[in-house]
Amino acid sequence: AFVQKLNIKINVSGNTVPLSGLNCTLSGISTARYLASRERTGTASATASFAKKADNVWTAGLYVFGFSPAAENILAVEVLMKEEDSVFNERQSVDLTPYLRGFDGDEISLELDLHIGRELEIGGPVIIPDWEDTPETEFP
Repeated sequence: AFVQKLNIKINVSGNTVPLSGLNCTLSGISTARYLASRERTGTASATASFAKKADNVWTAGLYVFGFSPAAENILAVEVLMKEEDSVFNERQSVDLTPYLRGFDGDEISLELDLHIGRELEIGGPVIIPDWEDTPETEFP
């Protein structure tokens, strides 16, 4: 096949209420192909937006000249929350190289599970060396 299609289905779990969209960037895409030999040349990254197909199911499709045999195929998914929750936007990535390297068919479909939400970490403890009592003041 001169052009190949990659279908990606993402099953989303976690805090999905404020989710407004998913975008992705896939590295290791061939930028061109020779007509006679079908040899792939160059590498770049391709971007796509996911479409919501059902509750917590998002899909995207990419048409590419192929996947570079010399580069890694890292899929980075950008999780976009509604504007008031944009502080929770995040980016997660997964290595698809084992599935895409050497693939020579017309179309491949991959299904991924994405859990939204970071694990909370406790920073350094706050130590209060001494309490200081202040007298209460009544305001008129």
